Amino acid sequence: MLSKTPATAAAAPRHRELKIKTGVVRRLTKELAAYHNEATKQQERIDRLVANGADEYDVRKQQEVLEETHQVIPDTRQRLATAREELEKIVTAFEEELGASPPATVTDADATPVGEDEDLAAAKQLLASAAP
Repeated sequence: MLSKTPATAAAAPRHRELKIKTGVVRRLTKELAAYHNEATKQQERIDRLVANGADEYDVRKQQEVLEETHQVIPDTRQRLATAREELEKIVTAFEEELGASPPATVTDADATPVGEDEDLAAAKQLLASAAP
């Protein structure tokens, strides 16, 4: 039977939280990109309607849809910033917990450093790539 050491038992909830917060940042990053894409496509749709001489009512309704999309973007950006801050705190705490173990060494340029948790490495990479 395997017994958990106190450090391992304490790391389990933080590890779970690390995975959840990494997923939240990843999802919000995709969501923000999707809203930007939606706004671009909606603007193209409006331009096409105007160029084709569509009814004013149709153009106005499409502009309302575009405005709704623009209203959602700041909220999503703020939620992403908050989620990034929370993930950064968790990464720092997780690194401090792992600080008792020997320092990580890289064996290959693309490899996860030896001794570093894969989820921690994924969170760090996500934070580096999803700059605010």
